[in-house]
Amino acid sequence: MNIERKPDPCSLVIFGATGDLTKRKLIPALFHLFTGKMLPENFAILGVSRGITTNEDFLQRMKKANEEFGSGNSNTDKWKKFNQHLHCCPIDYDKRDSFENLKKTLENIERDRHLPGNRLYYLSVPPSAYLTIIK
Repeated sequence: MNIERKPDPCSLVIFGATGDLTKRKLIPALFHLFTGKMLPENFAILGVSRGITTNEDFLQRMKKANEEFGSGNSNTDKWKKFNQHLHCCPIDYDKRDSFENLKKTLENIERDRHLPGNRLYYLSVPPSAYLTIIK
């Protein structure tokens, strides 16, 4: 696919990042866009979930998801480059300080990667969690 203009640098925040939709669809699709050079040069993907323990745990889960549901090309230089854009943040939706930690984490990633604060939030969570997350 030939696109004339790449999207602006941005951060994609995925709530529910360890869930089925993220594993089966989002990560494989984002990696496909990355390999097709359809993502901006500078971007970050921040996975937010209750099921995340460490960044390494998250990266291994996303690699496994791409192997199982995506192209399966997770041992390539392209995957290693894509992997550098992946970050995670554990969250407890019932605790306000979790959202403060999320804010700090996102700001640190954006500062370190020189991102302008252009953000896309994806809610891959049950509808009952939408209002809490949006607030």
